[in-house]
Amino acid sequence: MATVYLRGRDHHKPDDKRFYYITYSDQYGRRREVKGCIEESKTRKLAKEIDLEVALIRRGLVDPEQVRLTEKRR
Repeated sequence: MATVYLRGRDHHKPDDKRFYYITYSDQYGRRREVKGCIEESKTRKLAKEIDLEVALIRRGLVDPEQVRLTEKRR
């Protein structure tokens, strides 16, 4: 389950300058943190996509190497 939050130091920034962050457990159980979007709703959508991708990798339905190469091309 991914968590969406604002960093403590970002609360004083104006709305157009503060980003939400996502923490999640990857397929190996390690905690990861990625920068999301300025809008919380878009960041939550991204967090759901990350959760789905990790779940598919854990079940063996998606090759993690293929995902890594796809992200590298972006």
